[in-house]
Amino acid sequence: LKRRYVDIGDRVKPDQLLAEIDAPDLDQQVSQAKAAVAQAESQLGQAQATLQQLIATRDLAAITWERYKVLTASGAVSRQDGDMQSTAAKTAEANVAAGEKSVHAAEEFVRASKAELQRLVTLQGYEKITAPFAGIVTARNVDVGALISATGSSQGPARPCAQGWDSFVFY
Repeated sequence: LKRRYVDIGDRVKPDQLLAEIDAPDLDQQVSQAKAAVAQAESQLGQAQATLQQLIATRDLAAITWERYKVLTASGAVSRQDGDMQSTAAKTAEANVAAGEKSVHAAEEFVRASKAELQRLVTLQGYEKITAPFAGIVTARNVDVGALISATGSSQGPARPCAQGWDSFVFY
């Protein structure tokens, strides 16, 4: 328990902050998740820029192939040169399709990273213990400095077996 704001006999209002739990490991996970979201968004931007380059290359290859078709048909260039331009246009089209899939994968990675961040932020919200309704605190079963586990039990010098999450009793 990081801090306690009320004690036995105090009147509380609904949603009033009663205590705070210190969870540095969770806070670190939130920081890492924020960094992961930023990295995922950066990768998405890079994939989108690469896709734009691939589209430009594809468009140029398509135009070049259209010109070579006419030149090849008239015999102005060899069939080999025409075939090379045709292949270049098809390759550029395939590269664009691959680039679009890369952008889609990067978008999904951003969504997954944001979902993980939201999950951790939600868990972080449990670090703040609030009153569920108005009343008077009639008991508290945890002291500042006590270790509160995820199961709700606390450990500390004063009360090694006291209850953690339901540490404040109202009437």
